Amino acid sequence: MTNEEIEYTKYLTRSNTGKFICGIDTAIKALRPGAKYDMSASGGHFTFTRWEDPNGKDAPTTEAVKKEFEYQKKFIAYHDYFLERAANYPDILKLIELLWEAIDTDVFPGKETDFYKTVKEINDKFPKSKGNPPVRPTE
Repeated sequence: MTNEEIEYTKYLTRSNTGKFICGIDTAIKALRPGAKYDMSASGGHFTFTRWEDPNGKDAPTTEAVKKEFEYQKKFIAYHDYFLERAANYPDILKLIELLWEAIDTDVFPGKETDFYKTVKEINDKFPKSKGNPPVRPTE
């Protein structure tokens, strides 16, 4: 993940299992950071009953919110491997210790090190997504 993509995750919500999830609310937050609003929703449709944006922007259109929501679903699916790896790598101190041992014994760099094997096991279990990451829509 790029720094920009990591920064984007601040708009998403984490479930109680640590997975990222999204919804209409996260899409609105991504489109209009800092805005305060109330809305009514029914049958897949919503309207804003109150809208306050500190940047003076109008409320996003329903179409823009739906596009952002679809992007967020694709974003989460594409980057799931990264989040799974992060949750399953050993503690960073353990990885540094393994790296130090490999360097200190003049085995590094090398695929026979415990450092390499530990990281490879997780990377193989959670392979990187194929293709290009999804492109965020414009309004």
